[in-house]
Amino acid sequence: AASDVYKRQNQKMGGLLRWANEIQLDILCIQEHNAPRERLAAWSVMAWRAGFSIKLGVATRTGGRGGTAVLARRSTFDLSRDESRLHGEMSGGVTKMKVKWQGHGMNFVSIYVPVHPAKREEFFIKLKRSNIIPKKSIVMGDFNCVENPLLDVKHAEGADSVYANAHAPL
Repeated sequence: AASDVYKRQNQKMGGLLRWANEIQLDILCIQEHNAPRERLAAWSVMAWRAGFSIKLGVATRTGGRGGTAVLARRSTFDLSRDESRLHGEMSGGVTKMKVKWQGHGMNFVSIYVPVHPAKREEFFIKLKRSNIIPKKSIVMGDFNCVENPLLDVKHAEGADSVYANAHAPL
């Protein structure tokens, strides 16, 4: 069963890379890829063949669920094969890639914030204290927070669930 899961993950990554090339993306940040660290080798080869380098953050506390990644087009940012590696901070919830573009250093950061309110609050507090995101970074992610739940959250018709968004201002 594990090899079937890996095959499906590789098919999804292959499709994502084809799409990124079709629309000429230079940066792609992924959240909740759910890939174990064993996927890096295969994904690194796939990304390289498609013209990208990948940094893969693997979720360490959730049994492999979650994780973040940053893919950057090699020709745009002059990246080497050595740039593809495991990376991730905050249990795979933050992955960053430093690149050079037109002589300037830049950081791209992919973030996944837990959906559970208590874990989300803990994540934001740790993130703020850690200083792991350098200044002048471009941050993309799934923050699991909305400014106004009345406007930004939709529930199935008849559902009585409430969105716990107590930590959006952190």
